[in-house]
Amino acid sequence: MDGLTVALLLFRAQGLYYGVPAFQVLRSAHEPWDPERILPGLPWTLAQDVKRENTGLFLHTTGEKPYSVPIEGMEDVVDASLSRIRPFPDWLEPCVLLRGVWGVFLRNGRLYILLDFARVLGQKDCHGFIGT
Repeated sequence: MDGLTVALLLFRAQGLYYGVPAFQVLRSAHEPWDPERILPGLPWTLAQDVKRENTGLFLHTTGEKPYSVPIEGMEDVVDASLSRIRPFPDWLEPCVLLRGVWGVFLRNGRLYILLDFARVLGQKDCHGFIGT
């Protein structure tokens, strides 16, 4: 696994740090996002202080309009070596995978929670990354 990498888009939301496979994101824009198309199942999208003016990630989907994910800000896009991504322990993995969390990535002293938006959607209409 030493030579294998995945392009991760790193961002902040509700004070935590996350990463997603970059190919799942259509675009990132500082523009109002459609509250009717917010990606369901993410804890920070339920927060009262999410503002429509926040930056949004717009996802590749097969539907008419892309889902949007409100975020506080972009961090970076990096090619992460798969050897630096840590999966969860076996006893915890089934629970977190159901919620779209597939690992953690340490970069510059900061821990990023890795999400798969397709899993969050139940793999219905977003390009998936991890297997079922």
